[in-house]
Amino acid sequence: EPRPALPPTFFASPTMPNLLIIAMGDISRSPRMVAHTLSAISSAGVASNDGDGRSRPSVTLVAHAPQDAKDVPPALVAAAQRTIDRQHSSSVSDQGECDEGDLYLVLLPAAEGVLPLRFVRQVLALRSHLTAPPAAVPAPSAVLIQCPPAAPSLLALYLFAPSIPVIVDWHNYGFTLLALRLLAPSLSAPLRLLGSLVLYLATFIELALGATASYHLTVSRALGDDLVARRVAPAPPAPPPTLLPD
Repeated sequence: EPRPALPPTFFASPTMPNLLIIAMGDISRSPRMVAHTLSAISSAGVASNDGDGRSRPSVTLVAHAPQDAKDVPPALVAAAQRTIDRQHSSSVSDQGECDEGDLYLVLLPAAEGVLPLRFVRQVLALRSHLTAPPAAVPAPSAVLIQCPPAAPSLLALYLFAPSIPVIVDWHNYGFTLLALRLLAPSLSAPLRLLGSLVLYLATFIELALGATASYHLTVSRALGDDLVARRVAPAPPAPPPTLLPD
């Protein structure tokens, strides 16, 4: 079944709920997700802080750490550090307003191993975060994920967080990129057969579970049209008629 929809004022409200962003790739190679994160905490800046009894809106980013820790985008590190400083400052409740929301940066170990094992590890890592997050990290009100890779995120959310609204940011189809590796002509026939089975499962997870998302973002109109044709996303509403002078 489709997930619950987000209220129209989710991002514009001065009491914007907490957003969880999941980027299952190396965060240093996900500039679009970094931009989403920084934009979200900037948008949360109009919210009231703890001084009037309401929690400051926050963004939690869960992603894989680069092999070199120095490659974590500096803007993310700085925003997360400002959150830590605010939480340890005795003057937080006296400041009245904050210039941005809180950022909780959760970096998972680099994904390693053969594909099925790596997939299982990613799902289990997300399960741990969804069912037992660190005490300081607020529970999410909505989740934003990227595709690709989306299959681990979609399966983990389906199994362990079925009632949270999900937004999918489609950059491409993960299964088309996976096919280049699993069905390569250089592989033996038995390996290609096994690859076909893995590819079928990955395609099903991506399209079937992707269709349950609350909202869909795409990098191009053509990709959006293809999602509609595959019945993954609903057709967008028709634009209002153009008003022409008499």
